[in-house]
Amino acid sequence: MSANTAGQLSRAGLNLICLIGTCVVGCENNTISLCFVDNDDDVQISPSGRAVSFMNSKSYEAILSAPTGARLALECVVDEFLLRFDSRPEAIVFTLDFEDRFVTMARLMAERGFELWLSDGTEMSEEEFLRYGVAYQEVLRIVDGLPDPPALAFNARFRRLERGIGTSSVKGCSWLCPEYLRGYVFLPTKEQLVAGRFLHEFAHFWGGGLAGPPALKAQLDRYKGHWGFSSVGGLLGGWYPGSLAPRGEGLFHADVKPAGRGVNRSAYAPLELYLMGLAGPDEVPPIQVAVGVERLGETEQGLDVFAAERFETVTIAEIIEANGERVPSFADAPKEYHVALVVLTDHRLSDSEWDFYERAMDFLEGPEHEQLLDVFLPEQYPGQHEVWEAFSGLSEAPYLNFAGTTGDRGKLRFEATRE
Repeated sequence: MSANTAGQLSRAGLNLICLIGTCVVGCENNTISLCFVDNDDDVQISPSGRAVSFMNSKSYEAILSAPTGARLALECVVDEFLLRFDSRPEAIVFTLDFEDRFVTMARLMAERGFELWLSDGTEMSEEEFLRYGVAYQEVLRIVDGLPDPPALAFNARFRRLERGIGTSSVKGCSWLCPEYLRGYVFLPTKEQLVAGRFLHEFAHFWGGGLAGPPALKAQLDRYKGHWGFSSVGGLLGGWYPGSLAPRGEGLFHADVKPAGRGVNRSAYAPLELYLMGLAGPDEVPPIQVAVGVERLGETEQGLDVFAAERFETVTIAEIIEANGERVPSFADAPKEYHVALVVLTDHRLSDSEWDFYERAMDFLEGPEHEQLLDVFLPEQYPGQHEVWEAFSGLSEAPYLNFAGTTGDRGKLRFEATRE
């Protein structure tokens, strides 16, 4: 389906594209519901057996040409995975085999012998600079002709497997849905597995649904399951402890991301670790929560400036009183999480294409101090390093894997898949 056709459907008020096999149907719900034809040629298993790909060109095109703001519904694909494979993941991670635009530009420039961004110290002759300009304009035209990036990353929960961590809404799943399956995560580009929102969305299986205390609940409601203007300071939001400072007359600034951090360059907060079963309640410090917040702008250093009526202190004892004791407790909770990776693609993946996903899984499963740039070698991934180094350099912090994000308290394992 072309972008023009999608636009016609949208203008007609038919904002739901239900793709079942090769059939596209208009509906009224701003959601894209995807299914796959039951055909062995449409499925591949990765070389290590830790991931699978579901191939359907029409599904892929429907995602890329969807109306702006449309949301994916992948329950049918979950069912297909459960029917096909002997696997027991507690979560399924879907990623579209779609390359980030900056990565595409950096890769194409590297193929032409140039870096994407010229630093102040770069020395070039006039001839080289002209060739750089020609290459840059050529690459820009290529990227401008690519489809728009698909929907945002999101978390879809089927059930809570613990008590005492809140009661946020869950999606219904079919009769095939086993009792151990929490739900699924969708990532619109493959790079987000290792340098994007995966670990943020994964944390939503536990975090963001607390029933109180009232000051913290108000922030969770306002920022849709994120910690808002509070000192939680994790991947799901809040300001970094120690960054809050007064500016006079009820004004403050802080290094705060009310709706969470979109890249995994910082660790899970103690409260997030507690909800995940990776920390005891005695490890969660008192939390400051701003009340009556109005965001006013930013400082030159990029810190948020905001007004607040007052601050309230929330303790872990108050959180437990509002939500109940966590069951299982920290002592009894599992410390290893098993997930399945499903790649949605429009073509059969070659061994070199699978190599990206194999390295991504190696990184995410790896030890705490594993370095992303050591896993994806520059000579095999030209241009990729330049983008990751540039974005990492903005915070002077490397990307973290799961062990790094949890302080080596938790392990992530990708389930071996057997048909």
